[in-house]
Amino acid sequence: MGRAFVSYVREDLQDVEALVEGLRKRGADIWFDRENLLPGQVWPTTIGQAISAGDYFLACFSSQSVGKPKSHMHREVLQAVEELQRRPAESIWFIPVKLDRCTVPELPIGGGRTLRDLHWVELYDDWTVGLERIAAVICPPQVVEMVHPEIWAAFLHSQMGHLHSLGLGLSILNERDLAPNDRRQLTEQLRAVVLQAYYSLENQRVAAGGASKATGVGAQRFDLREVLRRSLAAMRDAQRGQVDVVATGFEALPASVVGDQAAVALAVHNLLENAVRHAPFGRSVATPARPQVIVDASGSTSQKAVLGFEGPGPGIAESEVEHLFDLGYRGAASRGMSYAGMGTSLFTAKRVATMYGGSLEYERGKNAAHRFVLSIPADSAGSGRAGPSS
Repeated sequence: MGRAFVSYVREDLQDVEALVEGLRKRGADIWFDRENLLPGQVWPTTIGQAISAGDYFLACFSSQSVGKPKSHMHREVLQAVEELQRRPAESIWFIPVKLDRCTVPELPIGGGRTLRDLHWVELYDDWTVGLERIAAVICPPQVVEMVHPEIWAAFLHSQMGHLHSLGLGLSILNERDLAPNDRRQLTEQLRAVVLQAYYSLENQRVAAGGASKATGVGAQRFDLREVLRRSLAAMRDAQRGQVDVVATGFEALPASVVGDQAAVALAVHNLLENAVRHAPFGRSVATPARPQVIVDASGSTSQKAVLGFEGPGPGIAESEVEHLFDLGYRGAASRGMSYAGMGTSLFTAKRVATMYGGSLEYERGKNAAHRFVLSIPADSAGSGRAGPSS
């Protein structure tokens, strides 16, 4: 995780302290002069070193700062502009933050561009969303999960190519012994991929009054059995008899559930693929003859559909359980596989599950190495059960 330097004028101290506190709660490492500047230090030198050594520079612009061209902040911004010109043009380093409806200074940053060409964050418009946007850049990858649910829902639908690129890049980070500078540059590029999608979708949300209106994403009633039938059929075809994929307890499913059908289908696919991928291909398994993956719906009620995905693969260490749903995380067993995955499937499934009030939890299976339990709310307007699966 990189450290971010915060530049501001004293008149905005209250807002900046709230910004620093909010970012730290999201996992950010902030260099804040009121805390990091020690008694007796030569403050101009120390601040200059902190700016140059920082991984990010947050410039908190406001009507107050713009009206003080001879402030300490103005000198910090000028130094940051010089630093920015020495960095790769595609890297994210200088982040303009607008505390109110002010104008970002039109300072040249090289290549015929000015500071106004950098995409800024308008905290005054939506403080929480603004914090999440900044945190998505400067915080560890798993903090991305805090992004506004509507933005994430739209992201799942229209940005799957970006998600694939992110996963591929995370695989490279996990597998290769990269030089520190190369690792840092790749991390920045991955964040840029996700942020590009988030920013685009958020702009649509703001313009249309909500992500659902902008992208067509929204809750709907649908038959979960049909989603399961298609996923199971596709997985059985792909495995060609190498793994037994067994479905049981489908008669307990409610007649319909509520959520986004495409997103739930993605979650089901990810959980099923995760179980199959970890099955011990080519190993001697006494019972059954082939590795067996079970999708069990017998725990469902009239209030919710409950699906258990059980697999016989390598066990999950206790120390790994708390990280299972982190973006980009893969356990020791996964990293040793020929196809190790991208560390995004469980993260995505968890986000889908919670999008409309469901859940996704890990359980240590009785007859299997692992068991993931997905729950989806039932349609309260409907009644009865779905009946036996055909």
